[in-house]
Amino acid sequence: MSEMNKEEFPIAILKLSKDLGLRVEKLKPIHAAQLQRIFKPGTEHIAEYFVWGKDAFKWSTKDCLFWIQDLIHEAAPSENYVFFKGKDLIGFGALGAYITGMGPIEDSKHIQMAYWVGKDHLKRGYGDRIVRIMEAIVFLYRFYDYMHLIHDSSNHKTAHMAQRLGYKFEDYYDAEIKARRESGLYYSWVKVNPFMSDVRTKIVPSQTRNLIRTSD
Repeated sequence: MSEMNKEEFPIAILKLSKDLGLRVEKLKPIHAAQLQRIFKPGTEHIAEYFVWGKDAFKWSTKDCLFWIQDLIHEAAPSENYVFFKGKDLIGFGALGAYITGMGPIEDSKHIQMAYWVGKDHLKRGYGDRIVRIMEAIVFLYRFYDYMHLIHDSSNHKTAHMAQRLGYKFEDYYDAEIKARRESGLYYSWVKVNPFMSDVRTKIVPSQTRNLIRTSD
């Protein structure tokens, strides 16, 4: 484990990541070449729900560097993470109150989450593991009360994952169709921080109109 990563996350998150067989790092420009390698086998599965994924498999390392810099310097506050299995980058996760352009979550107790897994690493359970590590970051490192997942109604894999990991179904809403598999009907799910005794147990759907896309 690098000294950089030891400084970034508490021991509980590092231990969980290790127990799940992964390593998490904050996204940095140095990850550009590894992103280019994970995109190269194909990004059609990402493009189903993320518009930018349509041509990402063609990107050069320089293109990936520009993409990383855009994420790091975007006006809306967000945090971006990459996940490794050994030396191989296998997936990506993002946290923010304003990621998709649907509008911000104004309550500071809430956070949105998005993720994707590389084509060569699909159907190995990495999506579940990434989400569990992101939950630890949200609840143990950033101290949010609620984490939200959203998915298009056609994305059955994410619906099953949300149920497996104990998310509560909140609401559904209409959204602009941007990516090729989107139906325009989105489902939202939420999980309450299990480590905070004063968190409200009743979920209010009004906070979930602008949540995030997921792809595994």
